Amino acid sequence: MEKQARIEDLHTNDRALIDAYSGKNVVAISPIVVRALHSNAGAALFISQLIYESKVHADEEGWFYCVQADLYEHTGLAPDSQLKYRKQLCKMGILEEKLAGIPAKVYYRINFARYADMLKSAYEKHEAEFYRRKPAKKA
Repeated sequence: MEKQARIEDLHTNDRALIDAYSGKNVVAISPIVVRALHSNAGAALFISQLIYESKVHADEEGWFYCVQADLYEHTGLAPDSQLKYRKQLCKMGILEEKLAGIPAKVYYRINFARYADMLKSAYEKHEAEFYRRKPAKKA
């Protein structure tokens, strides 16, 4: 296969494919979120989607549900990965879960105060490391 240096050099169908999956329906994740979650990009992707779902669907107490199939559709995370990240986020104190309804569904609630604390800590740590690494300007 011939290497292409620029997207403009690709066949029209290949460009359309890249455009379709690299700009629309994309969940963007800040590097600070990944750092706050101990360099766990999967958990960052998962919580980012849950934050969106919370903004759209949460009740007055903050609870909402989202089925695995929808989470898979929006994130590409398989059910076993979703379960792994759910457990990790619960252990970090960012996510709460409960079973409710008939048939039972998993409801989520995000502890936004805990999440904000973790983000602030990651941001401050990043800023301190950045300025410690940055060489001083010569006069």
